[in-house]
Formats: sequence, structure tokens, C-alpha cells
Amino acid sequence: MTRQINSIWEKAKGSYWIKSGLLILFNRLSVSLFGFASFFLLLRMLTQVEYGIWMLFISVATVIELIKAGFIRNPLIKYYQEDEDKAKVLNASLILNLLITLVIGFLLFISSKGLSIFWDQPGLEPLFDIYLIALLLLVLLHHFDYVQQANLNFKGSLFSEATRQGIFLACILTCYITGQPLTLIHLAWFQVAAIGMSVCISFVYARRYMMLSFSTEWHWVTKLFGYGKYTFGSSVSAMFMRNTDTWMLGRMMNPLAVAIYNPALRIANLLEIPALTISSILFPKLTQKVATEGNQSAKYLYEKSVGTILCCVLPVVLIVLIFAEPITVLIAGEDYLEAAPILRITVLYSLLLPLNRQLGVTLEAIGKASLNFRFVVRNALMNIVFNYLFIQEFGVIGAAYGTLLTYTVSTVYNQFYLYRALHVRLVNVIRHAIQAYMQLYTLSLNQFKK
Repeated sequence: MTRQINSIWEKAKGSYWIKSGLLILFNRLSVSLFGFASFFLLLRMLTQVEYGIWMLFISVATVIELIKAGFIRNPLIKYYQEDEDKAKVLNASLILNLLITLVIGFLLFISSKGLSIFWDQPGLEPLFDIYLIALLLLVLLHHFDYVQQANLNFKGSLFSEATRQGIFLACILTCYITGQPLTLIHLAWFQVAAIGMSVCISFVYARRYMMLSFSTEWHWVTKLFGYGKYTFGSSVSAMFMRNTDTWMLGRMMNPLAVAIYNPALRIANLLEIPALTISSILFPKLTQKVATEGNQSAKYLYEKSVGTILCCVLPVVLIVLIFAEPITVLIAGEDYLEAAPILRITVLYSLLLPLNRQLGVTLEAIGKASLNFRFVVRNALMNIVFNYLFIQEFGVIGAAYGTLLTYTVSTVYNQFYLYRALHVRLVNVIRHAIQAYMQLYTLSLNQFKK
């Protein structure tokens, strides 16, 4: 057994896809497992209203971080790989990172009270004030992580993210074991401490790639901004799309509705790990392939990546559909049993999200970030309308109905576009998924014979 593991690892070290895929997969798994454990404890340590408020705060914080990622990550990777003057690219990216953070921090500072009033939850305002400190730390964390990714190295990101999630969980677990009361303010400070430690870990792995340029060429800042404004817009719209249901429940109903809805989302989000993993390794490699082979290379990689993701998630989707009630009770407790019907709907997202997510990666890699931005804005606007109508009609579960309808409509339109633009065929996606199952079957059969 040890010899087989060593053989697999030796092969993995020589393959970008396997090595990077494993590192990012472990990253996503660590984030999900630590996050899931924190979620499990918080459900038992906070009231449903407190948990609903924390989820509203986390949804805003997540949007902010992904906004920054959209503005910084892809432009840095793209131009770092294409231009020889890498030091100036890194310098310009760090300056842009800081400027964007200052703008976001200022907007959050002046709007925190308004957000608290919007959701009628005064307890949100101090959480946003504490998060301003975390924003400054994230400047360094994101820069260090993206520099590593631009060099096709994902090891440091794995350990820094595991540190961040692990320290946050450890703080919560300490309160749980010792019986100390846990407040939302405590959670906000735990988050700051966890980010601070992850910055140190990320720097250790990124320092060999760091290059200093003592002259700032603002045309590089402008160039990165010009590309990043579309990926930024796509990230904003995508996150509005992902959080519309939660925000509208908080506004149209109350934090209790958010608390009931969230466990279904958290469980369903575990199925996004394969899609997020493949998306993270696909963009840098696809950018290289398009630069050398042209846009035709995007067709195969899109079909192959989506087929592989569907191969991974389909069996789990079937299991969750059958056993939604016991899964919900096991994870969230009896008080959240009414989330089971919602889980059955949200888990269906996992069959549609890969098609849409990989479309965005593909469009940005072939230089059509502006088109991807328009697609994502379209989806976000549809989701607002559908959620408003369905929440009014069906209550909490209406948010799941509205979001599922948005994904369905957008997927149909996107597939028509991909067929016309890149000759992508859905039948090829299905074929790749079947081939993945056959390869797994052959591999397991060979291992059994040994």
C-alpha cells in the first residue's frame, strides 16, 4: 500500500494538473472541513437570531473578499505570465490592491450603519467596524497568495488558508469546551487574529517569488485596472447572485429565516469543492494554452473540466436527495429540520453551477472578460426578480426556487452561446463524465486484482 501511494505521488509531482489539483483540492477540503466544524459549533452556541446576523455579516465579508480577488488575481496572473518585467507587474498589483482596499474600506465605513438599518439589526455595525482591520491584513494575504498562483505554486495558499480557518475554529472550540460565553464581537476578533496568522504563513512561501521595483510605472497600474474592472464586475455580480437569496430573506423576512435557510446552503456548498478546485487550476493553464494554441484549445478544456466535475458531484447529489432529512438533523440538529426540503433544491445547484462557472473561466482566459461581466450581471438581475417573486409567494423555500430557476435559465442560454462561439457540445460533456466513471472503474478493478 505504501509503495502504491509513493508511486502515485511520484507521478503527481511530474504533472501540473495532478499536483496542482491535489494541492487545491486539499485547500478546498481544509476550508470546507474547518468551516463546517465552525458552522456545526456555532449552530449550538448561538441563538438562531444571532446565527442569522452572523451569516448576514459573513455574506458581506465574503462578497468584499471576492470583489478584491476578481480585481487583483486574474490581472496579476495574466500579465505576470505574459510580460518579462515581472517586478513592475507585482509592484503595480500591490499598489492597485492597496488602493482598492482603501476605497472598499471607506465605503464599508460610511455604509455600515445603513446596512444595519436595512436589515434592522444594530448588532451588525460593530462587526463591520472590526472587519476594517481584517481588510488591511488581507492586502498582504491576497498579494502573497496570488504571487504564488502566478508561479503555478499552490502549496502556500493551502497552508495559509488552513491556518486561517483552523485558528478561527480553535478559538470557537476553546469557548465551547471551557463554557465561556461566545458573542458576535468575539467572533469578529477571532477572524482578525486568524487572518493575521495566515499572512505570516503565506509570506514564508511567497518570499522567494517577491521582486522589488523601486519605480512605480502607473501605466501598469492602469493596465491591470483596465483588465481587472471586468473580472471585478463579474465577481461583484456573481457574489450578488450567490447572496441575493440570503440578503432578501433578511430584508423581506428576518434573521430567523436566514438561519433556517443557511444550513441547506452550507451543506450544498460542500459539493462545489470539485468545481472550485478545477476552476483554480484551469485559469492559469488555459491562459497559457490560448496564448500558444488559440481559442480552439478552450473547447476541449471546457468540456473535459465540466464532465469531470459532474462525475464527482452526481453520486453525492443523489444521496442528498434521498437522505435530506437525516443529513439535516445530523449536521444542524432537530431545530433546523425544516431546512431539509430547501436542501433538496439547493443541492440541484451543483449540477448547473459547473457549466456556468467554467464558462466564466473560459471567457476570461480567451480575452472576453467584458462579455462574461455582462452574462453575470444578467444572472444577478434575474435572480433578484425571481427571488422577490418566489419569496413573496412561498416564504423561505421560495429563495431556493428563485435561485434554481435563475441557474436553469442562464445555463440554457450559456450553452447556446458556447455552441455558436466555440462549438461546445453538451453531449461531449456527458461523454467526458462517462469516461471519467469508466477510468475510475478500471482503476479500482486493477487495484482489486492486485
